[in-house]
Amino acid sequence: MVGTIHKHHDTGYKELFSYPEFVQQLIEGFTPAEIAKLMDFSTLKSHSGNYITPLFEKRRLKMWCGRLK
Repeated sequence: MVGTIHKHHDTGYKELFSYPEFVQQLIEGFTPAEIAKLMDFSTLKSHSGNYITPLFEKRRLKMWCGRLK
């Protein structure tokens, strides 16, 4: 059951982090305004990858990169 819960939440997070508009809204909502104002959100680019946890579990990772103004 725990694996099912993680997969359910993983799906929501994957969807949330799939769109640059959502990433922009998250950054604007959860960082100080002075930091968010420095970001050039038009330069956001998605990067996917894999990593291994300390317990040797393979995980997929979604990251975003962007430039400062």
